[in-house]
Amino acid sequence: MTNKLFLKSDQEKADQALNEYDHYRMLEIEYTANAKFGSAAACLRNAANALDTLQYLENRKQSIDQARQNMRQIKQQEAIRGSRI
Repeated sequence: MTNKLFLKSDQEKADQALNEYDHYRMLEIEYTANAKFGSAAACLRNAANALDTLQYLENRKQSIDQARQNMRQIKQQEAIRGSRI
């Protein structure tokens, strides 16, 4: 998974969640093919949890990136105000 979606510190957790998603989707296909629908449903719930983790990690990076951008803008505005005095 691309590093641009997640914080560097979250990359390992994102990779793990993606691997879990793949694992549970493959199991779900196998269980469905063998008419083990309850097990297939459990796998889909686990896959959805992995996707929720990926979404959380992506949202976290977006929030931090936005906060950093806001801080840069504030510093630029302060520098402009300081140079006018």
